[in-house]
Amino acid sequence: YLVLVPYTNLVHSKVSQHEEVLGVTGDVKDEEISDYLTSDKKSYKIIGTYDSFKRILSNPNFNKSDFKLMVDEAHLLVTQASFRTGTCQYVLKNYTKFDKYVFVTATPTQRRFFPVEIENLLVLQIQWKDIVEANFKTYYLDSDVSMIKKLTALCLGVLLNDNEKEIHIFYNSVNEITQVLLRLKAMDGFKLERDDFRFICSKNQQVK
Repeated sequence: YLVLVPYTNLVHSKVSQHEEVLGVTGDVKDEEISDYLTSDKKSYKIIGTYDSFKRILSNPNFNKSDFKLMVDEAHLLVTQASFRTGTCQYVLKNYTKFDKYVFVTATPTQRRFFPVEIENLLVLQIQWKDIVEANFKTYYLDSDVSMIKKLTALCLGVLLNDNEKEIHIFYNSVNEITQVLLRLKAMDGFKLERDDFRFICSKNQQVK
């Protein structure tokens, strides 16, 4: 299989989870691709970025007939086409060089917005069984309300309320999430335990 994903971090994540998988990003040399393809393996599995597709396909040791192609996060071929035009177009114009291929996404795009290159492909939608419906509380913030103060209050309310089991916060600011935790930790009469929260983010040397 050749799996294409949009971002470098997705390549690194999958390669770290599986053995004998070649990850191809911008810092991987053509010689490394050749060495992998000429090695003695029962099967070959390559995961690369959209941008690396051309390099993989043009490698003299890459035999298209030996591979199936999977394009992950395929909706990005539409939403990112305006600023990654060349990359997206190359994927769309060259996927048919493989005998078998599939485009996968958990963020489906309406068929009328499909690129012309894939508008006639068969569309399959997976219907999951035993789906548990999630109910979310929605909070609206006024423009003059400090995000750090509001998040601190929300977290404190959950930690002090036995009826609230947990809260999930998706916030694209490592520094401000850190400030919330530091505020909670510094509060008098309240002790924030390490088991009270999980902080998931990319690597950042500034976060302690």
